[in-house]
Amino acid sequence: MFNLILTEMKKVLFTLLLPIVALAMGGCKKAPVAPTLSVSPSEDIVFEVTGGTARVRVTTNQTKWDASSNRSWCVVDKKTDDSAFEVKVGLNKSKEEMRGAQITVTAGEGENKKSVIVKVRQRGGKELFDITVSNIADTHADVNVVPLDPEENYFCDIIETSVIDKYYKGEVGNFVDALFKFAIDFYGTPEIAVAKLTRKGEQHKTIKELTPDSECFAYAVGIDAQAKRCTEIVSKMCHTNKTE
Repeated sequence: MFNLILTEMKKVLFTLLLPIVALAMGGCKKAPVAPTLSVSPSEDIVFEVTGGTARVRVTTNQTKWDASSNRSWCVVDKKTDDSAFEVKVGLNKSKEEMRGAQITVTAGEGENKKSVIVKVRQRGGKELFDITVSNIADTHADVNVVPLDPEENYFCDIIETSVIDKYYKGEVGNFVDALFKFAIDFYGTPEIAVAKLTRKGEQHKTIKELTPDSECFAYAVGIDAQAKRCTEIVSKMCHTNKTE
């Protein structure tokens, strides 16, 4: 009988002590480690107009971190490196003197999370094409074009203002569109038309059969794979000589 009573008492004591033990064990849990996060370089990353790549190192005591950009032209590439990421920026074709983006780097999850901002800036404001007209005569002139993007296909020419005003509503873009439409019909595909009429890199042309004593302008414009204009037209005025 005594053993039975003792067994029942042990059961009661165990039931009473279980919540206390659980509470005590819960109180021994380690508090979350305060997150630390730093990046290098910590100052603004500044790119030239042509763009480039920069590497940013991440130091944190958290097991997970991420980085994201708020602008499509500023690309974050984490690759397979757990301690750094790359910032990639292409050619800045805008006329703004400077454009900016922010990369948010975040380490940890939930309440145990910390973020820092990496500011990215890129210079701009340059013309897409540097155009020089030389050796101007009565019926011909030379045009030299240096593109800002050496890998972009473009078309350049010298044309009389009177021709554009009379046949193309004063818009050289209308002439370029009509020219490439004709080239596609003539050659059969946009790819061949682009290959025949456009070039990459620095280009020099002698334009003949101009009208003497006429206002003209040299121009250049980017052309995409479908033989469509893909940049603004950059132009420079000139005037042919009178016939002696």
